Amino acid sequence: MTPRTFFKIVIKIFALYTIFKLVCQVPMFFSLVFEIIFSGIQSVILPIVFYLIVAIIVVYFMLFKTDKIIDWFQLDKGFEEEKFEFNLHRSSILRIVLIVFGIVLIALALPDLLIKVYSFLQMRQIDLGNLDSANRLIIDIFQIVIAIIIVFYNKNIVNFIELQRKK
Repeated sequence: MTPRTFFKIVIKIFALYTIFKLVCQVPMFFSLVFEIIFSGIQSVILPIVFYLIVAIIVVYFMLFKTDKIIDWFQLDKGFEEEKFEFNLHRSSILRIVLIVFGIVLIALALPDLLIKVYSFLQMRQIDLGNLDSANRLIIDIFQIVIAIIIVFYNKNIVNFIELQRKK
């Protein structure tokens, strides 16, 4: 494995981590936008949308334009060794990372979801008037669904990333 290939893998791992963090924030983002719209403070929406657009652009470049990032920062320059010895293929590493991120996402969201479901069974209702409680339940369900999709479809996700790399 050359230094360039190593940095491609590292950058893609950071991209997947960033997606992981964004997935955790997207439901909160939408609930915040709806609260802002209904409260009448629309001037706050522009920085939030700007943040989301910048994050999406950064993830796009980290996943699909890694060569440009490596060239721009000259990450593969100055190494004495031309090759690093690793026995795993790039797609295997990405699959492992996706599975780990999916499991971590489930581990972070599942306890909170179970507490809310237990509370629902105890009270026979969730206080839907409490917007934070309902939003958090929806966020936990959304995160677990995304995590399950990531774990079960990791091969398809890696194939999509690799297909974009070959273009």
